[in-house]
Amino acid sequence: SDLQYAPRIHIFLVESYGRLRELVGAYAAGASEPGEHIVSYVLGHPEALTHELNHEVVTGLWGRSEPWIAEGLAAYVTDPAKVDRQFRGVLDSGKAIPLGRMVNPKWTASTYPSTVIYPELGSFVKYLRDTFGMVRLREVWRGGSAAIRRVFGKSLEDLERDWRAATGRE
Repeated sequence: SDLQYAPRIHIFLVESYGRLRELVGAYAAGASEPGEHIVSYVLGHPEALTHELNHEVVTGLWGRSEPWIAEGLAAYVTDPAKVDRQFRGVLDSGKAIPLGRMVNPKWTASTYPSTVIYPELGSFVKYLRDTFGMVRLREVWRGGSAAIRRVFGKSLEDLERDWRAATGRE
């Protein structure tokens, strides 16, 4: 590949959610600042480290993206084997969110509970990668939600229907 990641990443391990909140202003198990090459996470949560390192490295390689695809890719790579099952649980609970509410340039991750958005966006991004490949996924990463129809040849609504059918829940 012609892509190389060169920056030194500064990783901060903290003892609690409260301490992370003091440092970054968010109550979470991890946080990243790709522009500063800083990743912070709460000890005992290696999944948060994986998630935040994904933000750091992919942003470093591909550039900034809309939040929905950044969160979706990070959620997917954190646990690829479980993300579809986790999403089916979200669907079964009745808490799934129509993709149109998240797949847009104005959406932010703090809008909805992380227990919903990470499995949902992670499963959707996994479907896009598995169905269309990483090259096309990178095109949408760079072009945002406005590039979806051009890159995938389908509307977001059609992709959502196909993805839900592929996960076993229409």
